[in-house]
Amino acid sequence: MNLFSPLTEKLLSSTKTCQLALAGFSLPSQSSFTFYIQLLDKTDGMIKNKEYWFHPFQVGEHKPFVRIQPHFICDEQQLPEEIQNRLNHISETDFWQRPSETLLLTQKEKFIDSVNRVKTWIKNKRLEKMALSVLREAILPSEFSILKTLHTLRSLYPQTFISYISTPYTGTWLGATPEILLHQHQQQGETVSLAGTKLLHEKRDWGEKERIEQDIVTRFINEEISSVIHGTIKQEGPYTLAIGNLLHLQTKFRFDFNVVPDVKEILQLALRLHPTPAVGAYPKQMANIIQDVELHDRLYYAGFTGPVDTQASHLFVNLRCLMLVNDSAYIYSGAGITADSNPEDEWLETENKALSIQHAFKP
Repeated sequence: MNLFSPLTEKLLSSTKTCQLALAGFSLPSQSSFTFYIQLLDKTDGMIKNKEYWFHPFQVGEHKPFVRIQPHFICDEQQLPEEIQNRLNHISETDFWQRPSETLLLTQKEKFIDSVNRVKTWIKNKRLEKMALSVLREAILPSEFSILKTLHTLRSLYPQTFISYISTPYTGTWLGATPEILLHQHQQQGETVSLAGTKLLHEKRDWGEKERIEQDIVTRFINEEISSVIHGTIKQEGPYTLAIGNLLHLQTKFRFDFNVVPDVKEILQLALRLHPTPAVGAYPKQMANIIQDVELHDRLYYAGFTGPVDTQASHLFVNLRCLMLVNDSAYIYSGAGITADSNPEDEWLETENKALSIQHAFKP
């Protein structure tokens, strides 16, 4: 099977040219991609009860909550005839982009200052934990291919959710995230707390810093689920999860809804969980001051993304992601800051996470 169909590659690179909102995704352990395609020049004929959600870290004027309502759902090998016709009639390709001048890259010195500032807040008991993010730029190779990058990510990280989204409101993003925000199938629900990171080759046991970080996120998720789920909540872990060359601590939560939730109820629970302390802060309301220590805008990094319908929802935290602008990839990564954080170690963690996605397209 030809995984790198020229027409599918053209589709991913032509969302603006063809006036499409497009999401492509591959669930963990799947090998193929599903595409949700919305025609922006057509206001009717969307498939009922099927959506793809792309929610920013914080909703704002230039970063809305986007819900793609598809006219077509297909795989990469069977593009709808109408889409094929549009692609066959264009000579130039262009995808949706956000302006690069609004993107402020993170300097190491500034990041270290921010870590120390957060540690002071923790010492003064304003909060227990805060996640800080870093924005880096990587120049794309001349042979860069969106489709090939997606499949490389799929091959490198089989346990992650691989995603692509391109809309006029968001620009164009790719990602490979290991973190479930909320899964639902019929009456069954699932989420995870994922916090604590070390390199695969490190021989040391998990340290107190990583275990405290994991415990904070686990406590938060247990509190939020318990406030809306009145039945048994099954908790498993923490255990070690390997993603590429990185190891993480993860705890799973499984629970049952009283009845099959509708889309509105799924969104309400997702917003209760978002942002977890793994990407925000604990207490949760302290996430509002992240913008005081980060110069860049997170946009859709650490928001959530995934397909939703009346029977099943697969929402993931948008981590290990990048945004395409012209010939550059703007790569987001982060680290959890606690009282025991070493600023140099936290910077190195963000570097390793950024490299995990950059490996998919570097020459």
